[in-house]
Amino acid sequence: VSNSLCERTEILLVDCSIECPCCDHEVRCECVDKPGWFDDEIGRGCEWFLQDSMRCDSYVEAADGFQQSSSTACCACGGGNLYDPSPSSYPSIAPSPHPSFAPTVAPSKSFSPTLSTNPTIAPLEQREILTRFFHSTNGDTWGGARFGWLNPAIPECNWNGITCDETSNRVTDISLSNQNLTGFIDSSIGFLSDLKTLQLMSNNIASSIPSEIGLLQSLLVLDL
Repeated sequence: VSNSLCERTEILLVDCSIECPCCDHEVRCECVDKPGWFDDEIGRGCEWFLQDSMRCDSYVEAADGFQQSSSTACCACGGGNLYDPSPSSYPSIAPSPHPSFAPTVAPSKSFSPTLSTNPTIAPLEQREILTRFFHSTNGDTWGGARFGWLNPAIPECNWNGITCDETSNRVTDISLSNQNLTGFIDSSIGFLSDLKTLQLMSNNIASSIPSEIGLLQSLLVLDL
């Protein structure tokens, strides 16, 4: 550091480990004990020596390594580390007088469950859904509407009362009014994502409407 910069303390960060023209260590530097130092032989740290500086001289004849360690690690015994405490925009290589062994950023944990509008079970094929619908509404007792139903040789789009989109072959319409349907509507009907019309009026379906019908976002006509 040149002498011309010595008075510009707002930009000067003193490296207290070296000598320079304006590195007045007594004025600019402070001493900090070696972080975490602890002498195993007597069970004491630097704070114990700080309480009485005479203790440093008292242990000159101590076991090998003790006096050398305290004189190196503790400010009270002439050791420790020097650093410049003045604020600076530059990083300091001096150790912190209060080291922290805790993680700098606490891990983030979330115990809040996430909600999904999707069904919690895997989607079924539409033929399987219609088969469940047939059994839950006692299809064996239907009137003439049973034509084609469950016949392995007939596609479900050709079953009586079923209409499919001509391009995608997805079920868009179930119309089975006045066909002696009883029992209940199986909840898997909520997986018929392209269903637009569900007409089942004038039947004897006694159970309540399954909440899964609310998943039918394409549904335009519901007549039960």
